[in-house]
Amino acid sequence: MQGEVRVAEFWIDIVDLPEMAQHRLATIDPSIAIERVDGGFALRSETSTRERIEDAWLCFMTNERLLRANAEARRLVLAELLS
Repeated sequence: MQGEVRVAEFWIDIVDLPEMAQHRLATIDPSIAIERVDGGFALRSETSTRERIEDAWLCFMTNERLLRANAEARRLVLAELLS
């Protein structure tokens, strides 16, 4: 069907997104938009597949966890050095 736009969508059941979610997701796939929906958020794209959106989200969340773990490790090392 010519002129029809298909939008791939992935829903996230969380209350608040991390502040940098849109920016970091844009570095993974610039076509992904984040929209607030009832009960959470929807990641939508007119050019990516649902699987690609899911992969981008998992990549983002993994990166967030690694950044938190890195910050915690730095804090522990600094505390050890200062003691």
